[in-house]
Amino acid sequence: MRLLPAGRTAVLVELDDAGQRRRLHQTLIEHPAVGTVDLVAAQTTVLIDVESPAQLPGAVAHVQELVAAGLDGVSERAREAVGVPVRYDGLDLSDVADLLDMTTDELVRRHSGQQWTVEFAGFMPGFGYMSGADWPYRVPRRHTPPDQDSARQHRLS
Repeated sequence: MRLLPAGRTAVLVELDDAGQRRRLHQTLIEHPAVGTVDLVAAQTTVLIDVESPAQLPGAVAHVQELVAAGLDGVSERAREAVGVPVRYDGLDLSDVADLLDMTTDELVRRHSGQQWTVEFAGFMPGFGYMSGADWPYRVPRRHTPPDQDSARQHRLS
């Protein structure tokens, strides 16, 4: 774990992986540091913002105590599954299939046959970064966007 200053009233807690981040975030929701006004989770970080600079040392000590006590026993909160309608007709679908050395039909079958978890929301409203327990593939970001875009398009990456 690394603790990084983030302004006068916040600290960014950097963890080893998304699982640790989920457990710490859940623990901080249930047992917040004194003065907590906001918690912002990302891939492997949690930003803790408190009301005043005077409360920041206490928030840092609180996080250190929680992590030292161990997060392995923290059970993640059960969440209700939400269905999202998806069309697999993006301009780069065949490029992704080629990159993963499979047919587009196989890519669609594998992708749609898996439950996805929104880990955190991105900088664009509605853009969720997702993980899948049975999705071992890594698709690099494109250097340029596809020629055509849609506000309702889901990106596979």
